[in-house]
Amino acid sequence: MKITITNLYRIAKKFIGALVKYAALPVTHISQSTLTAALKAAKAKRSAHIAAIRATRVAVTKQKSVREIAIAFATACRDALVPELGRDWSSAWVPAGWKNKLSVPRTLEDLEQLLEDLHQFLTDNPGLQDDKRNLTIADVQDMLARLEAAAQGLSAAKTAQRQARTAREAADAALMDEARGLVSELDLILPESDERWIEFVGEVPSDEQRPEPVEAVVLSADVPGELDVDWEGSVRAERYQVCVLVVGVDQDYRHVTTVKDTNATISNLPPGAVVKVRVVAANAAGEAAPSDEETATVLALPKAA
Repeated sequence: MKITITNLYRIAKKFIGALVKYAALPVTHISQSTLTAALKAAKAKRSAHIAAIRATRVAVTKQKSVREIAIAFATACRDALVPELGRDWSSAWVPAGWKNKLSVPRTLEDLEQLLEDLHQFLTDNPGLQDDKRNLTIADVQDMLARLEAAAQGLSAAKTAQRQARTAREAADAALMDEARGLVSELDLILPESDERWIEFVGEVPSDEQRPEPVEAVVLSADVPGELDVDWEGSVRAERYQVCVLVVGVDQDYRHVTTVKDTNATISNLPPGAVVKVRVVAANAAGEAAPSDEETATVLALPKAA
């Protein structure tokens, strides 16, 4: 059995169980306790990495939301300036931020530049402020601050995700060293035909062509009634079956889609429901064991105003 990142945790668990069962084996370099500690550390770093991925998704959604609010705000500011600067674009609009047309930009960079110009314009022309329509220097400054905070939040989330991934890779590497060290030592102790290898490896030869189980499933609930599912690719997998269980509705898991990629979107879920998801890798030889289940709450529909 070749140990890879995709089967590392499962094989490590098998090794730990087998070391306990065959405690009499003269294994001297890799103990059950050291392997257990390495597996625990790797799982913790994996959980931290998954949490960081989710935090980045939240930060992306937050920035998109703030951008839409800023677009609406800039549109309202433009409308409030029409009585003074005119309904049609002219050079009078340039100092206020509208350089060549009266449409509001949608890109963050252009939107921030417009608001910065508008802030300076109102500073130079304080009499054009309109408290009733939220067209004040303070309002513009507040919107710029919200955009900046959202950008900083996303940048921090991406940095944390990179750091979490680096830490996870280091922990996985340490566990891999322990696992491969055990295999090397077992090679000196057990004959190739010894049935105790099955206890350590966890597979019989007839199953070797099946894919490895999927690990590290990540769920994201960003749209009402939908879940985004991401996972790491599995060795020898040709396709992936995504199965769901809606808590309180389904009695067992049901298949919803089969994909070749390592991501899928599950639609038509009850808003606000608690949903469990697992992914099964498959190929022409058969199916792997299901992934560990992950649970998420589906985003509810926004309340009517």
